[in-house]
Amino acid sequence: ASNSELYKIIIKTNGDRMPPPPMPPLTASQKALIKKWIDQGARNNGCLAGCDTSQYTFAGAVKPIMDNKCAGCHNPANTGGGVELSTYTGVKAAALTGTLYGSVSHQPGYAPMPQNAPKLSDCEITQIQKWIMAGTLNN
Repeated sequence: ASNSELYKIIIKTNGDRMPPPPMPPLTASQKALIKKWIDQGARNNGCLAGCDTSQYTFAGAVKPIMDNKCAGCHNPANTGGGVELSTYTGVKAAALTGTLYGSVSHQPGYAPMPQNAPKLSDCEITQIQKWIMAGTLNN
């Protein structure tokens, strides 16, 4: 990773870093994950084959989706659209209003999310839907 342009730009601390300000910098764990991925050969081996719709707990399915696909724009430092998705409380609030499922499933009347990125997989959307239908538990 020490020779990777991608890694070099995400660990910068000034205005040339990615993501650029005012977006918050990546967390230490996100940087470590990217470093590990690069050090392992930057292989495309994490595709959707591992998605399991029978897994729909908050900690096991929903939180990882939020952390990887939503919290970059919906966090305490940058509540995109007034929605905060980096904590259980914020995700639950969005789920209870219908905004979370409506947005990720691209329902009419909701802003399609994630914005400027590919739509979540059908499996990820199903995991979110099942978690909501199960009562939005902090499990």
